[in-house]
Amino acid sequence: MTSQTIRKRLFVSGLPYNFTEGQLLRLFVGYGRVLDARIIISRWGKSRGMGYVEFENEEEAIKAKTEMHNKKIGEDRSIIVDYAKPDPLDTPEGKKRYQEAVARKPKRKERRDFTDAYGHIRDSVFKQRKFGARVGKKLARKTKKRN
Repeated sequence: MTSQTIRKRLFVSGLPYNFTEGQLLRLFVGYGRVLDARIIISRWGKSRGMGYVEFENEEEAIKAKTEMHNKKIGEDRSIIVDYAKPDPLDTPEGKKRYQEAVARKPKRKERRDFTDAYGHIRDSVFKQRKFGARVGKKLARKTKKRN
């Protein structure tokens, strides 16, 4: 990713949480051809109040940044517009660091299969027939003492 590509992409924060990508696009379309407009959402599908806008030309992005920074949206909100940081996975050193981290990550242990007295494979101790019987005996003993 070159420095020009970085300067074409803007980071926008301070957006209202009910803001849509269409509204974000309408905000910036007056400054030039917008290639991409995205709202960042949480894992629950809610807006995080941030987004990205990518322009075709660097000049359009610079103009949009200078004019839209600290612009009032609604009564009580003003947006912050800045150049977006590059994605670390797009750089060679970022890819290398990611691959090293994956290689260092310990392997998951294989799950042990348990077999019961009849040789049947069971998932856990709780599915064993004898375990349930023991629990039943304890419960029966406790209820007899109460009566």
